[in-house]
Amino acid sequence: MDFYSLMLRRPHVADAQEADVDPLESCLLDRNLSIGTSTNATTTRYEIRHPDDNQRDIAIQVSLFVARPPRLSNILISCAGTQFTEQPIIVATFEGLVLLSIPFFQDRSSESQFFLYQPGAPSLYPIPQPSGDKRLDPQQYCACILPHGGNGDYLVTGLVNEEPGEFDLFLYSSLTHTWTIKRPVLAVPGDGSILHMTYNAIPVGGSMVAFVDIWTGILFCDVLDGESPKVHHLPLPSTSISKESAPRVLSVSTPRDVLIQKVSGSSHLCIRFIEVVCSPIFESWRVTSWSTTTTMTTPWCHLDGWRKYQDVCDLDLSVADGVCYDGLLPETSEWDSDGEEDGQRTLGSLYLDMPRMSLHQDNVVCFMAKRYMKKLGTWIIVVDMANKILQGVYQCVRLTKDISYSTVSFHVDMAAAPVVKGDLKRLGARLESYPQKKFCHEQMVSSPNSEQVNSIMATQDGDEMDLDQE
Repeated sequence: MDFYSLMLRRPHVADAQEADVDPLESCLLDRNLSIGTSTNATTTRYEIRHPDDNQRDIAIQVSLFVARPPRLSNILISCAGTQFTEQPIIVATFEGLVLLSIPFFQDRSSESQFFLYQPGAPSLYPIPQPSGDKRLDPQQYCACILPHGGNGDYLVTGLVNEEPGEFDLFLYSSLTHTWTIKRPVLAVPGDGSILHMTYNAIPVGGSMVAFVDIWTGILFCDVLDGESPKVHHLPLPSTSISKESAPRVLSVSTPRDVLIQKVSGSSHLCIRFIEVVCSPIFESWRVTSWSTTTTMTTPWCHLDGWRKYQDVCDLDLSVADGVCYDGLLPETSEWDSDGEEDGQRTLGSLYLDMPRMSLHQDNVVCFMAKRYMKKLGTWIIVVDMANKILQGVYQCVRLTKDISYSTVSFHVDMAAAPVVKGDLKRLGARLESYPQKKFCHEQMVSSPNSEQVNSIMATQDGDEMDLDQE
């Protein structure tokens, strides 16, 4: 299977019979949008006159398709009157709002444009880039959405740190439809040597945002606290790996995740940090998680140190009844058994990446898993860290680079979103590289009561995708 074929393989789309009647508290989103014209009750369009041709319109259409984890939920996008110049991505989500980056040709140039998508009450609005020389490039810097006021208004904010100790805080208000750029300062000057790259931006209550660098730590900032808001740095726990050593030690790309949630009935925040370390030499992996508590009000205070509370290795893991992982492990014939008598492979032979902690199920973590470090095929596995149980397995039928949990599924009427059949293609692939006929078998078994779903992928010429159920 070549690279372009993997990128063109189509995501599974639940049909009306398969869709959950009750909304999902959270879903697992593929952060890379897929090209497709399928529609449902979340579909909306945005149309503008082409800036270079008054006789032509640009129309962008987006739709959300939700699936129960470990299956991936997807946003489909199509564009008429112009073309994409980079991969459209999900920048952030908050409750029922989705912040998108959609780069396309306009004004004889290409620029990544923010769009705010609301699938529950379908709408799509552009958010212009700041005027002047400074830009918040959504393809390079993370941003987040947070509510502002009681009438559905919101803020979009992102933190840029290009020099140690020097920050630009971008802030967009839906009330004024304008950007402001602030210059935050570190609350503790001794932290000025930090060069912070935001992997995730998390609203934690009010106007407080946590900008997470999975290597250097978390920066907390009240984005509405004047023109020079204070930035408070919380280091992550010290582990055996660092950003510099990770490429040599790990076989993964983003082996860490941070989850921040408000403690019910208090002004405290519970912060969880998780790390996966794979050893390709000894065919084993270990997942460790830590937790700590902070206040979320001024004066900001770290209440206690990091506490290790979960430690799971591949040998600890058992498999839940009814979960089938046939095909997940490498075939014995594909390996050199190095003199082993049985030649069998275990879960330790997997390369784990991208741990993602569930937003509504304590101790549940999803991972991206690969049978071979340098192969393109990926799986999603679900692990109950507390009970050390493999709960679910899902084989990705296309190239998946980044995933994240989101509560946007809770704000969508699942029963009112039947699928209209249509084409689904992954952006960036060349149609001429796609084989004439492909058959794609997609399987997910997550519990004894789960259904096994097969999807047949159509040909490159736009034939419909049939959805069958066993």
